[in-house]
Amino acid sequence: MLAWGLGLLIQPFGAVFYPVSILPGPFQIVAYALPCTYVFEGMRQVISTQTMSSSYLVIAFGLNAVYFNAAWLFFKFMYRRAQEQGRLTKLGE
Repeated sequence: MLAWGLGLLIQPFGAVFYPVSILPGPFQIVAYALPCTYVFEGMRQVISTQTMSSSYLVIAFGLNAVYFNAAWLFFKFMYRRAQEQGRLTKLGE
């Protein structure tokens, strides 16, 4: 349920149905922080000009890498913290 709900919440900021330029200023900042925005803007450019700019794709991959690394660091931090506090259970005998 959460995955479907988050998708619907991100959709207006991801430039799925309309370009980012029609969003109000603060919402544009949020939109440009999402990798899917660059994918849809790139698709929109291909449809309108028949050319593909690789910069949109590079930015989307870069943002994905940044968010993946941030999530990985957060996971490592929380895992170590759980180990130190003894909150991990031992499975087995």
